[in-house]
Amino acid sequence: MKERLISLALLGLMVAAGGCSALNRSAAPSGPREVMSIYYCTDRDPVRADKTPYFGSGRKDVRYGAIDVGVSTVQRAGEGAVQRPPVSPGGPGAGAITAPRPLDKKAFLSASGAHAASGPTTRPILVFVHGFNVAPDSAIATTAQVAYDLGFTGDAIAFVWPSQGKLERYWQDEESAQWAVPHLAELLQSIHDAAPDRPIDIVAHSMGTRVTCGALQRLACRTQDHPQRMIAHLVLAAADIDADIFKDQVVPEIRPLVGDITLYASKDDRALQTSQDIHQWVRAGETGNWMPPGETRFQMVDCTGIDMSRSVGDNVLGHSYYDAAYVTQDIQSVLGTTTKPRPATKPAGASYWTVHPPKPASPLRKLLR
Repeated sequence: MKERLISLALLGLMVAAGGCSALNRSAAPSGPREVMSIYYCTDRDPVRADKTPYFGSGRKDVRYGAIDVGVSTVQRAGEGAVQRPPVSPGGPGAGAITAPRPLDKKAFLSASGAHAASGPTTRPILVFVHGFNVAPDSAIATTAQVAYDLGFTGDAIAFVWPSQGKLERYWQDEESAQWAVPHLAELLQSIHDAAPDRPIDIVAHSMGTRVTCGALQRLACRTQDHPQRMIAHLVLAAADIDADIFKDQVVPEIRPLVGDITLYASKDDRALQTSQDIHQWVRAGETGNWMPPGETRFQMVDCTGIDMSRSVGDNVLGHSYYDAAYVTQDIQSVLGTTTKPRPATKPAGASYWTVHPPKPASPLRKLLR
């Protein structure tokens, strides 16, 4: 009966979506682009190094490496004040990745800047954790583009767990997300041990928030007698995690490890609505009454009403709204990578912040330009 419910729910989701539930950066539009080098940690099985996809969908021991990605440099609203990370001209087109360069763990920590052998540094490290139904090349391309769009000047690391990359494999991805938890925990612990003064920022999307929260819970359990701040900022976008579990169990356990926690949520997220139908419990990525009044342990930003379907062909689910320029600018404000005013506002007495799409210019204003 449960499998039938899942199948029917996902069938409806596929009919409504006609595509992937997460933003596919591999399908990024052509245009001005530059090359950005990022690092990866993966527990997927490898395939041929001279042919994409470079990683398979099976589970394997953790491996590390570096990779070059073509990032789109098209200027978007809200990004004018951002200091861009170092990139080089030429190379692969936007969204394309080159052959990975495998590294052992020690070399990975040194090359990615996570190793403090040359002295302490305050440059942050960004760890991006992708969600359900994401192919490995898309996960890596997304990490680079997110780091670029956020104006991240530190190093970016993609944690690539074995999602099947297929909409109908939702329950298999749930199991693999759980399987990946200790591997992400080990990555975060290794970075912290190598450079304890280096801030770590995490941006996780969709089911990747389960991997992230599980990893932080695991680390919190290890250090419960001597809690230590390991993560500067934790950003959870469209979190496909049980809202009650998140606020009653996850937050109390991980709070000593994290500087601040920010959720980006929406009432229009049809992927999470389907997840709620499957699980019968509200998801943390949905706005609603589940957030306790006067909550101060984390903040929620309501992105309801943001429609990316015209600019991102496969995002007709309202699930990748974090890619909207004004949401990106708000994440910049949270991470401290912009000097512009925060676009999200919080009215007096409101439980959560709200980010509104910019109002289109009136015809008269356009004529006066």
